[in-house]
Amino acid sequence: MKTFSQMINEAPARLKKVIGGIYKFRPDITDEEIISHVLDDFSLKCANLLKDFVSPDDMNTLCTYDLFINRYGIDNPGDVSADTEDPIYQEIPSDECAKLINNHLDKKLPEGSIKRMFGSGEFPAISIWKGYHKALDEVHVTMTISR
Repeated sequence: MKTFSQMINEAPARLKKVIGGIYKFRPDITDEEIISHVLDDFSLKCANLLKDFVSPDDMNTLCTYDLFINRYGIDNPGDVSADTEDPIYQEIPSDECAKLINNHLDKKLPEGSIKRMFGSGEFPAISIWKGYHKALDEVHVTMTISR
């Protein structure tokens, strides 16, 4: 198993711009479908972080934000290729994500442990933006996490 500090620094900085947290969807997708997909993807990423630790309670730290951003490159506040962007979601979905994260784990964890994985009393606010890319006839979506 890797130490927490090894994991925080494992993603090379150059990958951040490649990954960037951009999702592409067909133009007729609903906001609800986008939100569901992004929250499930976020939860899968969190579950993968939890699988790397001997004890999930080790994740009870604000450093989990850095680990998440370094590993997955989700630091892009919007898609610059779209003409306009609309915020479609900004909430702290700890209850919904705790259930989704457990769905991605082989060994279920108490929801309270999952909700504390970003620090005691912490769970990220997730913001989701969408913009229509006219030239590609696609909806581009970005997400960020914050305290």
